[in-house]
Amino acid sequence: MHKTPYWGYLFPSPASELTRTVREFDELGFQGTWATQVVWGPGFPLLSVAAAASERLQLGTGIAYAFARSPMETALSALDLDILSGGRTVLGLGLVDRPRNESWFGVRYGRPLAHLREVIEIVRMVTEHGHTGELGIFKGDYYDLDLRGFATINPPVRPRIPIVTAAAGDRAIKFAASFCDGVLGHPIWPARALPERVLPALDVQLPLADRTRSEFDVHYFSYTTVHEDPQVALAGHRGTVAFYASNPNFRSYWKARGWGDVANAAVELGVGNGQALLDLLPDAMVRDLGIVGTPPEVRAQVAEAARYADSITLIPPTHHLINGTIEYNHAEEGRFGGYIADAVYRV
Repeated sequence: MHKTPYWGYLFPSPASELTRTVREFDELGFQGTWATQVVWGPGFPLLSVAAAASERLQLGTGIAYAFARSPMETALSALDLDILSGGRTVLGLGLVDRPRNESWFGVRYGRPLAHLREVIEIVRMVTEHGHTGELGIFKGDYYDLDLRGFATINPPVRPRIPIVTAAAGDRAIKFAASFCDGVLGHPIWPARALPERVLPALDVQLPLADRTRSEFDVHYFSYTTVHEDPQVALAGHRGTVAFYASNPNFRSYWKARGWGDVANAAVELGVGNGQALLDLLPDAMVRDLGIVGTPPEVRAQVAEAARYADSITLIPPTHHLINGTIEYNHAEEGRFGGYIADAVYRV
């Protein structure tokens, strides 16, 4: 259908199941796989299993929370994974919201993009020059490090580990164009966001950073729900949309898309009113997040994304409202994930 490569997506699972999944990605000809930190840990353990199960797949932490651990810890974990995999690591970093950083992890949030820039500076310093023993002192607004006398035992397996950052809004897209090797689109983007928002922002920012589009990767990430019955597809997609609609951190996103009033009402309802929250969402709003529909409809949207993206990752719906609580349902993930494979990957 198109030549844009696919990436897979790994959820925490027993090692035997991860191995089977990774081998299936290999058989399908995928370019790589991501393991994302959502309410789990960073993806490094999962990707270590994947490194042993495949000799060719690229391995991306798409995303690891940038502030939840020290930049040194992130850098050393990336170096370890790169050694294990023979140079296949893609380090994906994300900001996440202030409450998760400060309430869950007890870390300072500050000015998020300035904070993220310091994290990237330190990670690059350690991954590219940590073996020299000449790192010295780093003084920033968020980190003061004295690395005199520090040196990794082994040199890196390659000069540079690619770093990509997640982006929902224009500022984050432009940040990625200035300081990173690529952007990992937020899975709430519809396919049309690529020509409407992402590429125009890159057209402005990449030349300012003295870079070309060929030097920068656009990874399109999308929640995807597919079923022969369009109503079943909408039902499977609705819980994930409800999660983002009821999250106050996404109010500006929904306002920009014309759903500000619904999102405000969803935030007021909260996840404790599960069925009411689901009923609140118009079908058109459910369709306005990610990709949802029948197999032909989904294939058409994926083909449209393939015109602009350098790789595509399709994620089954991950949030459902069960007894008033949003939670991840493994059975549903398998069900809709299987439909994605049959409707898109194997066509």
